[in-house]
Amino acid sequence: VAGAGGNLRLIAGLSLNVSFAGVGLVAGDRAAWVPAGAPCVRAAEYAVLYGLRYGGVQPLSAELNAAFAPDRAEEGLALCYLHTGYPDALFVGVPGFTLTTLTVSGPASSIGVVNVDESLALRGVGIMPGDTARWVDAGDEAACAAPSGIAAYGGDAVVQPSGNATWRFTATTAASPTGYAVLCFTFAGEEPFLFADVRLAVFEIVEAGQRFELVAGVPDVIELVGFGVTDGDEAFWAPPSDGDACERALADPAFGGVLAVVNSRLQLTLARGVAELQLCYQFRDEPFKRYPTVTATGYELLGPTNATFAVVGVAETVAFTGLGVKRGDGAKWVRPERSCEGAPSGHAGVDENGAETGALQTVTERGDAPFLFTSGSQALVLCYRFKRPARGGFSAWVRYAFATATAADLTGPTRSKAVVNVREDGAVAGFGISALDEGFWVQRGQPCSSGASSRWGGPLELAPAPSGLVATFRYTPTSAAETLQLCYSFRGRGLRLYPAVAVTVCELVGIGATAGLAALPSLEVLTVANVQQRVFFNGTGVANGDSAFWAAAGSTSCTCPLAGCTPFSAVRGGERLIVAGSTTFTPLLGASSAADGVLPLCYAFSGEPYKLYAAMRAL
Repeated sequence: VAGAGGNLRLIAGLSLNVSFAGVGLVAGDRAAWVPAGAPCVRAAEYAVLYGLRYGGVQPLSAELNAAFAPDRAEEGLALCYLHTGYPDALFVGVPGFTLTTLTVSGPASSIGVVNVDESLALRGVGIMPGDTARWVDAGDEAACAAPSGIAAYGGDAVVQPSGNATWRFTATTAASPTGYAVLCFTFAGEEPFLFADVRLAVFEIVEAGQRFELVAGVPDVIELVGFGVTDGDEAFWAPPSDGDACERALADPAFGGVLAVVNSRLQLTLARGVAELQLCYQFRDEPFKRYPTVTATGYELLGPTNATFAVVGVAETVAFTGLGVKRGDGAKWVRPERSCEGAPSGHAGVDENGAETGALQTVTERGDAPFLFTSGSQALVLCYRFKRPARGGFSAWVRYAFATATAADLTGPTRSKAVVNVREDGAVAGFGISALDEGFWVQRGQPCSSGASSRWGGPLELAPAPSGLVATFRYTPTSAAETLQLCYSFRGRGLRLYPAVAVTVCELVGIGATAGLAALPSLEVLTVANVQQRVFFNGTGVANGDSAFWAAAGSTSCTCPLAGCTPFSAVRGGERLIVAGSTTFTPLLGASSAADGVLPLCYAFSGEPYKLYAAMRAL
C-alpha cells in the first residue's frame, strides 16, 4: 500500500468505501482496522477479537475498493493489510493511514428552559471546535439537512474550544411528536447527521393568566400550568424589588420559602401580606428562573384594630384596612365559640340607605361596610373573606381575633316597680354598658326628646359593673305612673327608647270599706274588735301579691321601734296579702283601745319595702 497516507473520518454507523493504491495490490487482498497501538493479527484471530465493531475484515474488489461500516466510535484506528498469499495470513500494519469513527454520545438526556441560555457539554469522538449542532424534532431528517436550524430551538450553535455549545430556546418541545428534540450534528467536512439518542426537552411555565391570590396565614394550594412541571422541581416567590433573588436562590420564609412541586402543585402559607410576588422556578437541576408575569398577591387584613362598638338597631359603619381590601369582599361578626363558616351572630347587612341586604355584608368601594346589629353581644369576632377577581369567587373565611365588636343593647328588667318618694335601687342588664352611658325615665308615649323629669327621678345615677353586662342606679320618683319606659344612650351614641325596660311607680291614694269608698279616695276605715273587716285599696300599682298591716299607734315608720316587738301584731290584725285590690283584717282589739285610737297603714307593693301611709288610718 503506497501513497501519501491519510486520515479518514467516518460517522460511526455509516458505511465508508475506501479506495486503495500501491504496488502489488490485487483483488482479494484484505484490510481491517484496529485500535491505535494494537498489533495486527492473523485473519482468523481478528474476528474473535474485534468482530464487526471496526468494520470487520473486508476484501478488496476488482477496483481495489473495500467498504467498512464500523459501529463503534473511536479515535485514530490503525490500518492492517493482508496481501494475498502472504505467509501465515498475517496482517501487516500500514503506517500513516488512520480512521476516526465519529459520534456524539451525550449528554443523552438534557433539559432547557425557554429564554434561558443553555450551554451543554457535548461528549463523543471527533468533536472539534467549529463543528455545528442544532436541535430538531425526532425523525425530522429534512430539518437536519436544512440550511439553517429551527429558530424556536435556538438555531445553529458552534462548538467552542471547551466542547460546549450554547442555545437560547424560544419555544418548548411540547409540540414535538415525542415531546423532546434530538441532536443534529455536523462534523467538519461531513454531512449533518441525526443522533437520535441525544435528546433535549425544553420546558416552560405558561405565563399567560397565571395570577394567584393568597391570604396571609391561610394554607393555600397553587396549581402551576406549564410543560415539564415535574415532582421534585422547586419554586419560591420573590418580590419584584428583590431583582436577583432568583439568580441567588434566596427564598424568603415569609413567602413560604423553597417549595417542592407535588402533582404540579405548590402548597404554601404566607406569613404576611404583600402587594406582588413573582415566581422563581427550577426545573430539575436547571437554575431558578424568574417569571415576571406569574404573580401572586398576598391579601392581609390589618384593621380595624380598635374594638368596634355598635348599638343594636343603629347601623354602624366599620372601616377595614390592609392589603387587598376591596369592593365586594365579605365581612361578618360571630361569637367567639362559633365557626366563620356558619351564620353571623345577630346582625344583618344594610345598604347605604339603611335597608337590610341579608346577613352577610359586602365591603364598599371605600373599604368599609355598615352593619345593623339585631341582638346584643358583649364580644364578637370578625370573619372576613377576600374577593378574588383573578381566580374567581372568594377566599375562605378567615377569623381575625384582633378585630372585636360589642353590640350594645338593654335586655332588662322587663318590668320593675318603684314607690313615690322612696329612693329606688334599680339595675339594668344588657351588653356594652359603661360609665359613659346615661339614662332616664319617660312616661309611656313620650319621646326621649322630652328630657329627664324630676317627677320620674331625673337622670339615673348609673354604676356599671366591669363586665359591661349590668349597671345599678338610684332614683327617687315623686309622682305615680302606670308605666315609665327607659331612655338610654350608650357612650353618647344618642338616646333611644327601650320600651321593654319599664317601671311602674306605685302610690296608694285611698282605702275604704268598699271599693267605691276607696276610689273617692277615703282615708279611714272603722274596725271592730274580733270582727273581720274587708279593706279595699286604690292607687297606682295595686296588685295581687301586695301586703299590708296596721302599725302601732304613733308609729313613724313600718319598722318596730322597740327591741323584741313584732310589727305585724295579731292584735292589730297581722300582715295580710292583697287579692283583687282588697284584704281582710280581724283585730283582737278595736283601734280605740290603742294609745290614741288611730292605727296608721303600712303597705308594701309586691317586691318593694313597706311604706307608712300615716294619713290612711284605722279607727
